[in-house]
Amino acid sequence: MSVRAAIDGVSVKLGSVQALDGVTLVVEPGTFVALLGPSGCGKTTTLNVLAGFVRPDVGVVSFDGEDVTGVAPHRRDLGIVFQGYALFPHMSVADNVGFPLRMRRVARAQRGAKVHEALALVGLEEHARRSVATLSGGQRQRVALARAIVFEPRMLLLDEPLAALDKQLRDSMQLELRRLQQRLGITAVAVTHDQVEALTMADVVAVMRDGRIEQIGAPAEVYARPATTFVATFLGEANLVRVDSGELAGFGRIGGSATGQAVIRPEHATVHRDEAPDGAGLTAAASIEEVSFQGARLRARARLLSAPDTLLTITQPTGAVELSLQPGDRVTLQVDRRDLHVIPDAAAHIAGEARPLETAPDRRVAER
Repeated sequence: MSVRAAIDGVSVKLGSVQALDGVTLVVEPGTFVALLGPSGCGKTTTLNVLAGFVRPDVGVVSFDGEDVTGVAPHRRDLGIVFQGYALFPHMSVADNVGFPLRMRRVARAQRGAKVHEALALVGLEEHARRSVATLSGGQRQRVALARAIVFEPRMLLLDEPLAALDKQLRDSMQLELRRLQQRLGITAVAVTHDQVEALTMADVVAVMRDGRIEQIGAPAEVYARPATTFVATFLGEANLVRVDSGELAGFGRIGGSATGQAVIRPEHATVHRDEAPDGAGLTAAASIEEVSFQGARLRARARLLSAPDTLLTITQPTGAVELSLQPGDRVTLQVDRRDLHVIPDAAAHIAGEARPLETAPDRRVAER
């Protein structure tokens, strides 16, 4: 019930727009891949190429080594969840879920058992006879998922599956969707513009820009070691601090002769009222310019005294600093050397090479 899917050197032009430009992507069996990027980056076109809705101008699509580039969508045996769910409003929940089985001429007796099993997987077995028009957004999303998996497809494709839900429900559904994918062991590819959603659900994140894959890898790796400044700033918040010949602006020597942009995540810069404790950290004197309370954390903006053109965003757990920070406060910032990642100037604005993944990566962050 899973497939190794690959697109190799795929280019697609939609009208005058180069939607995809030489994209290569390998999705290993049982892996959950998130295609992440801003509007117009090519992620939905990539999904449509996998689905067969868009045929590439150049390149090959293959499933388990078999060329399916010219195979029609309905013959690819894929489960698809659209952004708007595309449910039939005049049908019951059970009839919606059973529709793909009817189209495949599955016997009525078998359909009933399979529909019940699919609804049980998404926790809706007691709603089988209800009209989908009476369901909440989260329940409709589950019906769409059940319909997509009821016929045991080779792969599950998801187009912004949680976009229509409010934040609280979206957060819980991210975990539910991930658990369902793992339980079924199905290969899955999801399109999203939500960074947290991609990091939460996926084994592999492919960050796209201008019709190309800018970087691909395990979520923790892409977050900690972005290949370009675009990836650094798109995937979460990032401070980019200049490094010249191993000298980090405002902080001093970091070793070596690196030149480029150091990525400092806001949560990796700690604030001290006085001198920072001894350790592996780099330190810089700074002045607090802005402070905002955000519940579980404080968010601040600090200007480095020895590099006044450098303004850093810092996030700290509420109560981590002895006294509440105020604009004008002088503080010491500390950054662990192990949290620093320098993007060389040569790679700062150039798309990184999208290397194929031979195996599904371990989602756990390796110990330092």
